[in-house]
Amino acid sequence: MALKPSCSSITSLSYVCYSLNVSTPSTTTGPVKQEEKKTTPVIILAEVLYAHVYPNPYLGSFTLAVQSPETGMATVELFDATGKKIMTRQLPVVKGVKNTISFTGIRQQFLMYKITVGKQIATGKITGLN
Repeated sequence: MALKPSCSSITSLSYVCYSLNVSTPSTTTGPVKQEEKKTTPVIILAEVLYAHVYPNPYLGSFTLAVQSPETGMATVELFDATGKKIMTRQLPVVKGVKNTISFTGIRQQFLMYKITVGKQIATGKITGLN
């Protein structure tokens, strides 16, 4: 491991840059070849439907926040622990905005939700403290 200066001091800013080269031990004799081309990984974020419940666990009421990749109408379905649908509500959503819908008077210990916007679906669990 060796530190080598990679740029000179600049008198107006007074700093020195270093680069750190680390190589693994080699069983071959001779110099270690370094790659001339370095590639940077590209991360592509797909626009997906995102949902978040707060508070979770809840005590009688909770809010469901939905962020959608498209503007339209969201269908919010709540299911109990047996899978029985207990409620369906509609929520107008705007692309890229935190859209919220509140639920009150819910007494189930465990809920599952399913949100559908267009062809996208988000699901999750909600725990009650009742």
